[in-house]
Amino acid sequence: SEPAGDDNPVRPAQRRRQCRRQLLRPVADAQLQRHRSTGGGELTSEKSQIGIYRTPLEQFGSGTDYCNTHFSPAENVVGDFYDIIPSRKDRITFVMADIAGKGMTSLVIMIMVRAMIRLVSNTNQDAATILEWVNKAICSELNKSDRFGSIALINYNSVDDTAQIATCGINPVIVYSAKDQSISKISSESEPIGVDKGTQYKNIDLKLSAGDVIVTCTDGLVECLNESGAQYSIEKLENVIKHNCQLQGKDIANKIKDDVKKHCGTTQQYDDQSLLVVKIQG
Repeated sequence: SEPAGDDNPVRPAQRRRQCRRQLLRPVADAQLQRHRSTGGGELTSEKSQIGIYRTPLEQFGSGTDYCNTHFSPAENVVGDFYDIIPSRKDRITFVMADIAGKGMTSLVIMIMVRAMIRLVSNTNQDAATILEWVNKAICSELNKSDRFGSIALINYNSVDDTAQIATCGINPVIVYSAKDQSISKISSESEPIGVDKGTQYKNIDLKLSAGDVIVTCTDGLVECLNESGAQYSIEKLENVIKHNCQLQGKDIANKIKDDVKKHCGTTQQYDDQSLLVVKIQG
């Protein structure tokens, strides 16, 4: 699904490099300035990633309830990020991503991926094509690096209440249907970005109704362990969503957060936990 001609944002190489420099330089400069202000040393998640999580969620009330997030880093510099992009008048793009590894290398890749998604999401391309373009660009940049990433990308159309979802890697997308009072995992596992530049992804198109809930998270949330070594699981997450579906999006997110904390107790976690909840308005 790669278009021909000058409309392709990942081709030619010169245009890609120019776009990347323009998009990444302000972010990189901000990270460097924060690093210097602390006197050097390893960047903390609060300082190195504050710019990535600054989108005011209250902006996105048209067609959706106030979507809410939960972010719990396991270490200082983390690999998870979410983004909410009002790419067009009729489209809001929701992103949940998990970049493999920790530390500054993963942070740099995270910034690259976020910048590329923000660039390509402002085109007319569908969700799968956006991931394919980003994947091609990342594969070209990473060369032999062992870094890769899982992404769930949701294009929500507030005009006709439809959602187009594409995933790569293992980030789940769960949808509660208020009409059927049913809950299902509608994403499918596929090759992460950064592995094979020829990977193709597929779209999943949904018609939404008032009261429907869309939830996506990283694997650190559903795989978090309790003191007995048992994982939280997708099933527990689905149960919390179904039993609290009548609440607002922010309250559903808080219920999930509380249930995860109850499961984990004081057990130390070794992976980041990120969650995004969107509820469709009437």
